[in-house]
Amino acid sequence: MELQKRLSDESRGEIDASIIDPSGALPRWRATYEKATEGPITPISIDQLVNEISDSDVIHFGDYHTLRESQKGPLRVIENLLEGGNKVVLATEAFHIDSQDVIDRWWNREIDEDQLLSESRWEQRWGFPWRNYSVQMEFFRDRGLPIISLNSEPTVVGNSFEAREKIAAMRIVEALRDHDGAILAVIFGDLHVAAQHLPSSVTDMANRAGHRVPNQTTVFQNIDRVYWELASQGLEQQVSAVRIGNDRYCMVNTTPLVKHQSYLNWQLNEDVLEESMGLQQLPAISSSIMSDQVWMLIETICGYLEIPTDGLDGYTVHTGRNLDLLDNLREAHKLDDSQMELVNAQLELEESCYLSQVQIIVLGNLSIRHAAEEAAHHINSVLCADSGRANDPIEHFYEIAMREAIGYIGTKIIDHKRS
Repeated sequence: MELQKRLSDESRGEIDASIIDPSGALPRWRATYEKATEGPITPISIDQLVNEISDSDVIHFGDYHTLRESQKGPLRVIENLLEGGNKVVLATEAFHIDSQDVIDRWWNREIDEDQLLSESRWEQRWGFPWRNYSVQMEFFRDRGLPIISLNSEPTVVGNSFEAREKIAAMRIVEALRDHDGAILAVIFGDLHVAAQHLPSSVTDMANRAGHRVPNQTTVFQNIDRVYWELASQGLEQQVSAVRIGNDRYCMVNTTPLVKHQSYLNWQLNEDVLEESMGLQQLPAISSSIMSDQVWMLIETICGYLEIPTDGLDGYTVHTGRNLDLLDNLREAHKLDDSQMELVNAQLELEESCYLSQVQIIVLGNLSIRHAAEEAAHHINSVLCADSGRANDPIEHFYEIAMREAIGYIGTKIIDHKRS
């Protein structure tokens, strides 16, 4: 836990250092967010969460733009709301208001996905992984539910958080009027959904417009202190949601380190592994989800190199996502001190490793590059009947160099754009 805390703080510091904030407003907004997420936490199930928020007019979901589980999380709640007979409308920050016509044409299947992204200028305006947001867009289109854009063009309103929120609030009030009786699922950046920000702006706009003030609820996701508090009680693997106030909740679907790594991986243009498959299955610590994805990488690499996959399925995958990782490795796999030192050293660098003697892949980062590299190490080790480290230091040096080159080839086969 201490290792993950330190790495998480370091990753967050690296992210902060990379963010350009010409207005200087970010520290103030973050402080407001931290205050808004204070309060004692009460673990609840997703079913309980849905039951408690089902009478809301507006549900604000906090979004961490680079984390795929953050885009999938709200859909698990919305699916339950729909099963309860509610109508839900998506209001998303991911598209600008002047792209509404483009969204409508895509929704009506008049244009394809490529045209939607091109005409809305997705890469230039939003730029976060379309793969993440497409799951939301397709979820609503497939169910015939409306999609409304909320974002504003910086060339018009500048980089002001307040201006963007006011315009988004106007759109939300209009949507409430146009879709009377529906629940508006607002998916907006984490910092914006603190009560003093977007929800407050919606209340102000409703009053100005003479509209009934809507009943609003906020569902944050993956608040760092919530995770660490659950982890200190050994509950981080069992709890999927908590209540932190009368109208404030938090869904827990990943670790702070994985969340922050997703942003750094996005900066490096690296895809990441799935933490859950589909919507019904909640994210799990179980290695089965990771093992299945690593097997697909093994099959792809072997297929490209025309190598049979016989005998390559004896590996296990473990990730730093599990706070019990080190204990489990030592106890379940009887790792010796040198193997544990290697795992520790790699995790401290947020790197991954492969232990050939026991065919264990340990992922310190859920990026596909890491997984592909260790999959290549596994293929190489099994096919070479690798007996481990060479005794001669010069031979050992060349052995490492060759292994690393082979690991790189594995990542290049999976991601040809890797430099």
